[in-house]
Amino acid sequence: MVVNIQNVPNLKHQTASEGKSFSLDSVLGVTIFDLNGLPKEYYGTVENDDTSWIQVVFQTLGLELLFESAFQLGHFQYSIIHDTPNPAIVFKLRTYCVAFLLSPVNFRDVADRIAAQINHFDPSLPISDPRFSVVVKP
Repeated sequence: MVVNIQNVPNLKHQTASEGKSFSLDSVLGVTIFDLNGLPKEYYGTVENDDTSWIQVVFQTLGLELLFESAFQLGHFQYSIIHDTPNPAIVFKLRTYCVAFLLSPVNFRDVADRIAAQINHFDPSLPISDPRFSVVVKP
């Protein structure tokens, strides 16, 4: 398996305008990680309840955290993982990290929309979205 990890400085990361809520449309899976990179909760959809992508994201977060501490690099804000068959986008927020599994169709548009709305993401959102079910929760 080939995984292409990249920090994405040119992704349109901007604050969504007031009144806009975070949307999980076009998202196939959501995983919440603690700031140490350990997965806490995973939500899947009927279209995709596979959890194998979580391992790739877990390894990516571990590498990101290792590079940050070993090379005293600035903190990453988000990364894109290109894995077959679906890419993922990972964000490091103030109190947790969150990864979204996306369909490769219109990936860039969906990733841009998520980046623009990430400040409005509520970790309890997948629980209230009827498309998602809990696959793993401690």
